[in-house]
Amino acid sequence: MQDQELQRVFLFKLETAAKQFRKYKNRVFKQEGIDITSDQWILLKNISEVEGINQIDLAKRSQKEAASVTRTLDILERKGWIERLTDPNSRREYNLCITEEGKAMVEKILPIALQTRAQASKGMTISQIEILNDLLDQITQNLH
Repeated sequence: MQDQELQRVFLFKLETAAKQFRKYKNRVFKQEGIDITSDQWILLKNISEVEGINQIDLAKRSQKEAASVTRTLDILERKGWIERLTDPNSRREYNLCITEEGKAMVEKILPIALQTRAQASKGMTISQIEILNDLLDQITQNLH
């Protein structure tokens, strides 16, 4: 592969798009009066999808570092959106459960998250989105 001007390198563009999406999402959450960050939303949504997940599997599923996940879980727990239940098979692991308040927050945020996804994919066809997803999966697999 030949060197290119950085602005034309697809991985730089990918990173720029991801950062822009995170900023946009955080701005929309703030405008809607929702006290949550993009990282907190990713963990809360994953916990809502896999009730009882432990923090190690959550980190893998969320593509986050374990230490970062732990700090974010502390915040979600303080907000009353999740509970950590001791895993009966391991004293060092916790099973994470979403609370009723957390479920209500997911229900409140989900339409906003869908709107931000729609804004990001505006002008794209379903076929283009599927191709993009396949390409992103391939990049992830290549670098794993």
